[in-house]
Amino acid sequence: MLPVLMPLRDGHGISRPVLRGLMEQTVPVSLVAVSRPGFSNPRAGESLCRNVLLSVLEKLGDDVAAMMDRDVILRDPGALEAATIRLAQDPDLKAVHIRYKPSFNPAHFDLGCMVFRREIARAVLFDVNRSTCCCGDLTEHMARLGWKQAYLSTERQGEEYTYSKGE
Repeated sequence: MLPVLMPLRDGHGISRPVLRGLMEQTVPVSLVAVSRPGFSNPRAGESLCRNVLLSVLEKLGDDVAAMMDRDVILRDPGALEAATIRLAQDPDLKAVHIRYKPSFNPAHFDLGCMVFRREIARAVLFDVNRSTCCCGDLTEHMARLGWKQAYLSTERQGEEYTYSKGE
């Protein structure tokens, strides 16, 4: 079963379309959601919530997990399975980001929906003092460690973008 880690904002739940997209996945999932505490700086709350989710993964003991924002609707029932398979095919690959929206920048690895190895939970700590998005924290950690990550497009089968240090 693939743990899906989901940060929530205070007072916000998970919509039916998001839950339906998860339930229709071809790989069984278990949802772990954590509510962000109220901070005057929303980025600090998001960073803290993601750090808590990564520590929960360490306690669960799973080697692979997914992280998904609460507003991401997975329309392709094979999206998480395809990302998990892609991750298993390359031991140097640490994260596969699922392209779930039409606009995207291949240099900006979006945390909105990704499948990743447990090593990330051990090596990444999101900065609660950062004023920009958490995606930058992940990209910086990955580049510093020389780890490879990829985008997998479920909209256009086979389209993939990869990045690793030095590319």
